[in-house]
Amino acid sequence: PEFSLSLVAAEPLINKVMNLDWDEKGRLWVNETPEYPNGRRVPNVAPWKDSGSLHPQRQDRVPEDRISILSDTNGDGLMDRKTVFADQLELVTSFCFHRNGVIVAAAPDIWFLEDTNGDDIADRRTKLYTGLGIADTHAVINNLRWGLDGWIYATHGYSRGEVTSPDGKTAFGAAGSGVVRFKPDGSAFEQYSSRGGNTWGLDITWDGQVLWTQPTSGTVLFHTVLPES
Repeated sequence: PEFSLSLVAAEPLINKVMNLDWDEKGRLWVNETPEYPNGRRVPNVAPWKDSGSLHPQRQDRVPEDRISILSDTNGDGLMDRKTVFADQLELVTSFCFHRNGVIVAAAPDIWFLEDTNGDDIADRRTKLYTGLGIADTHAVINNLRWGLDGWIYATHGYSRGEVTSPDGKTAFGAAGSGVVRFKPDGSAFEQYSSRGGNTWGLDITWDGQVLWTQPTSGTVLFHTVLPES
């Protein structure tokens, strides 16, 4: 009762949106992933795994995922203007706001994309972490959420990786199926809660409880009472 659903944005304005959030100006930010789950990867044997590549036989090219800002310029409730905040990204599965930009999950990397001059276009890109798993791109890091403790939480699929600093000099350990968290300055990354399966879906309650979902393990909803640490 009293629940209604209406269209806010659709093709051709946007293409294959995977994650969204609203900024303080009431604008809708989305990550568009027209090439998910393949990107520039060499095509797999299984046809269903190759559905996302726009140019499947060309690996020597720029990637085509992006993060865009949508606005409603006439107040009719429909988004009618798009500004591309950052393009030439690959396997962008989530983002969250941070300072003058967004922190982006794009396995095997996590990036901080900044707009330093206020024109709504990212002009500085800083890699925070690398080494996240991409063995199966259906099972990578996803769903970034700010925690009340100042860490960024995320769900992670079974594509296990060994996370390091961008230069490889600092090793943070393995990231695998379940929930992970990391600091936005690139100083710490850790497994928060583990369970075998493909994990997609995370939220944090007003009092800091971590809830997450897993469609492949037989149990849908999980509640982490104590972190592994």
